[in-house]
Amino acid sequence: MKDNIIKLYNILIKDGRTFKESIKDAASFETEYFSSEKAIESFWRWINENKYLKEGKNKGKIYFPGTLEKFYKTYACDLDWAKDLEYCKSNVTTSDLPSWVPDCLKNNFNLKPTNPP
Repeated sequence: MKDNIIKLYNILIKDGRTFKESIKDAASFETEYFSSEKAIESFWRWINENKYLKEGKNKGKIYFPGTLEKFYKTYACDLDWAKDLEYCKSNVTTSDLPSWVPDCLKNNFNLKPTNPP
């Protein structure tokens, strides 16, 4: 996902976007826009409104996913602070599990696999 952040930075630079003076490279770009939920959500809102919705030519490309959840999964779920967020937890949904599995287990993503005795 870090590679995707670098690609996103490069695309925005290629598109002629300018950033504040403190952003000089992809690492400082990541620090500014991918350091917290608040930073990501604010940046996603901007990029979704400006790149994804208004400039439809980029619609569907990995760099501009439409939903916040897809944005997290594309860019942020491997960041240490984001790994435990709902967006970044297992992709397993309750519909993937057999009907005989109790609901209390279906909704508990903290269970760890164990080996049989």
